[in-house]
Amino acid sequence: MTFWGIVSGTFLMLLVRYGADQAVLQRYASTRTLREARDMFLINIGSVLVV
Repeated sequence: MTFWGIVSGTFLMLLVRYGADQAVLQRYASTRTLREARDMFLINIGSVLVV
C-alpha cells in the first residue's frame, strides 16, 4: 500500500458515496434551495474529514 494508492482509493470511495448513494441524493433533493444543498454538503464533508 502506498500513500497515493490510499488517497486515490479514498477519493473514489467518497465519490461513489456522495455521488450515487440513494440516501445522500434524497437528502440533497429534499432541500429547498441550491444554497441549502451546498451548505449541507460542505457540513457533511467537513464532518467526515474530522472523523
